[in-house]
Amino acid sequence: MTAPVPELYCPIPSAVSDWADALNEHAAAWMADNHLYANSAKLAQYQASKFGTFAARTCPHPGIALDLMKLYTEWLAFGFFYDDQFMDESAAANGPATVAEAVIAIVSTFTPPGGTGGAPVYAHTDTEHRLPVMHSLLERTAVVARPEQFDRLCTHMVLWSYSYLYEALTLVSGRPMRLAGFCANRMYNIASLPYVTLAQIVAGCSATAEDLAHPDAVLMGCLAAYQMGWCNDIHSADHETRVNPGITHLPGLIAAQGKDPRTAMAEAAHIHDTTMRSYLDAEQRVLATGRAGLIDYARVLRAWVRGHYDWCRATRRYNAPLAHRRP
Repeated sequence: MTAPVPELYCPIPSAVSDWADALNEHAAAWMADNHLYANSAKLAQYQASKFGTFAARTCPHPGIALDLMKLYTEWLAFGFFYDDQFMDESAAANGPATVAEAVIAIVSTFTPPGGTGGAPVYAHTDTEHRLPVMHSLLERTAVVARPEQFDRLCTHMVLWSYSYLYEALTLVSGRPMRLAGFCANRMYNIASLPYVTLAQIVAGCSATAEDLAHPDAVLMGCLAAYQMGWCNDIHSADHETRVNPGITHLPGLIAAQGKDPRTAMAEAAHIHDTTMRSYLDAEQRVLATGRAGLIDYARVLRAWVRGHYDWCRATRRYNAPLAHRRP
């Protein structure tokens, strides 16, 4: 679908780390060295996408060591590679067998010591799915994260991986994708939960498991995930439809109800803006608790929300056609 992307409601001030240029260089070299690309054209696209800028925008907090920011950038880059290679933009056009094998492979990296190191059915999974790269990311992250942070990261990564099965299974069933089911799955499939946890790790966030279990913190995190999901869907809809018409996104589901592309995009933007306002309301309730850990969590989360929005609007990964700014 082709429709200009409206300016979305996001009153959080923009920020970017001074490490952006260094992180872009690192991401390009790291992806090339680890063969995280399907072909030379895809590698060039990844380099132009500026995953380092994405990291610098979503984790712009001063005082973070460059090595930690490089690790954070590598996680982001690996996520995009895995999504493109085996999921939404795979040559198999989101084929269920490709998706299922990739999910089993990546989930296998989270097994306890002594468990299987790869999907045992597939002898090629270590190399094809780049599992040594994932093992390296996990090992290095475990060194710098608090134990409960690392456990939370692994849980969120597993949930994100399994969320890819929903669309593949719906495709096999022959039934149309329903908006309610898509929305329920989107909270996990947008991957904000594991990546916000990574931002907490590298930013030294003081929030504890008890802090994050606070009802307002849970609500704030869920609303942030949905806001990022709708933001991503709106900016990537045109790109993803051209790459793989089978990819499901919010504007496309609205258009499938008989709406023209511009109307569908406007309705999707309204859903985003309503979600953003609800998120900001929840954030105020979190800040009103006066609890240091919750306040620190809100700091990290709001940077992710704004940084994700800014990157979506500027990245060459999507080249989203932007509408004129609102008066």
